[in-house]
Amino acid sequence: MSVSTIIREANLMRTNPSADEVYTVTETIDPSMAALYLERNEVNRPVRDAHVRKLVRAMKEGSFQQTHQGIAFSKSGQLLDGQHRLWAIIEYGDSIKLQVTYNLGEDAMFGIDLDSRPRSVADQLGFCDPDNWPQRRRNQAKSTIKVWMELIAGKRIINPIVNDFREFYDEHGEAVVWAVDLGGNHNNTRHSTVLALMALGYEKGYGDELADWCSIVKDGIITESWHTSALKFRDWRMASDGRRINSLSDRTVACRKAFCSMSAFIEMRPLGRIAQKEIGWLL
Repeated sequence: MSVSTIIREANLMRTNPSADEVYTVTETIDPSMAALYLERNEVNRPVRDAHVRKLVRAMKEGSFQQTHQGIAFSKSGQLLDGQHRLWAIIEYGDSIKLQVTYNLGEDAMFGIDLDSRPRSVADQLGFCDPDNWPQRRRNQAKSTIKVWMELIAGKRIINPIVNDFREFYDEHGEAVVWAVDLGGNHNNTRHSTVLALMALGYEKGYGDELADWCSIVKDGIITESWHTSALKFRDWRMASDGRRINSLSDRTVACRKAFCSMSAFIEMRPLGRIAQKEIGWLL
């Protein structure tokens, strides 16, 4: 048995059922220690594999942060919190620093996370200025980035981590803010699929054209014959009564119709009907 293992086993033995003092120390936990700690995991909820994989990915990418949240043991040495972090360390295969709390009451686990609300990706990133952007707009920015990432990847992305959003926002934040500010407040343009295409077009240099397109989709006022390309998308959204676009098939239809309308508007072409046009040059 290694020296580090002996030390950490001693830490567990220091938990004293008669003591009242709760204390926390910083420990560097390797996979063998994580496995040892998990031997005392008898009262936790079932492990969520998806959450473990998310933590492992963050560890591998270097975005896992040491915070006050770590692992916790009761006075009798039972693991009360942190099982997912420990399983992630084992899967990761290397050491991670965590805060370890000892001597919690036996029923403390019923209060863990009780008074907290999980932070959304938008919360964690603090998109733009959180004092000026309400939560709904920050959520729109997050959803817009996710759709944009999926358009580039050509496939659906499941559970991207915060660092993915942060890196993408660092590179494309100006376009995202522009699109959400311009189109995020109207039923016809506020869906993340439409906002992502607007942001893409902005980065390609078509901000002025798409600002005009967005205005027509919102209010329906046209001054040129080729403005019908924007009007057709407005009519399609109005015909659906601005209903929510939730399913993957709905998002695909909305994306292709929006692209068909936008590309015709940029090229100043009138549009007889709005088709489902494959995304092409915009990417």
